[in-house]
Amino acid sequence: HTRLDGGAGEGNGHYMRYQRANGDSNTNQMGFANGIETRDSKHLAGKTLSLSFRARKGSGYSPTSSILQSAVIGGTGTDQNIVGMTGQTSYGVTNHTLTTSFQTFKVEGISIPTDRTQITVIFQHTPTGTAGGSDYYDIREVQLEIGSHATPFEYRPIVQELNECYRYYYSTLDWESGQYIGQGGVTGKKAFGNNGWQNTWNWEFPTHMRSTPSTTARNVTTGTANQCRTDANTNLTVGVTG
Repeated sequence: HTRLDGGAGEGNGHYMRYQRANGDSNTNQMGFANGIETRDSKHLAGKTLSLSFRARKGSGYSPTSSILQSAVIGGTGTDQNIVGMTGQTSYGVTNHTLTTSFQTFKVEGISIPTDRTQITVIFQHTPTGTAGGSDYYDIREVQLEIGSHATPFEYRPIVQELNECYRYYYSTLDWESGQYIGQGGVTGKKAFGNNGWQNTWNWEFPTHMRSTPSTTARNVTTGTANQCRTDANTNLTVGVTG
């Protein structure tokens, strides 16, 4: 998957490209999915939904008849694997024929049973032969909404979009300069005290997280988990609570 800048004058300015690598001969069904957490999925149970999106293909897109399939899948679990839910069933399964220009596709009147507690939007295709350099499709402006007819794509300011993304992932660098090996520049906090002392630090997230974040202490020199590095360059085992 690659996010690309679509330039001005076309949709929301970005699109996602799903591409089979040049020379890849894998012909299994493949695709991507986006799950909706249970707290929001419950609002969709018993409703009629509409799915809309814009898509185009590369000149070497290989599926038979240039088909891209969309579907809404639902299950009865609670925040389970978005494509491995209890009681998983597909709704509104539709084949779309892509061209090399962006088209708007709509799947309207998708009925969701009243017992569904998880909803996922999925796109999938089955490639053929060996991929060339343009065996891909681009997709943008995906919208799932309540109603029997799709409405124009809802544009949101980037500040709102970014804040909503923080609910699922947030990363920050801290003030110490030491970096542990091979971990992408994550830095550490410095503790003061004698053996056995407890040290407390606070992290403030920009919004309420979907689930409780996990924390691991790592040696700032070696990256070893549950270990710290002293000023005397020795390693100490540490535990993290809270």
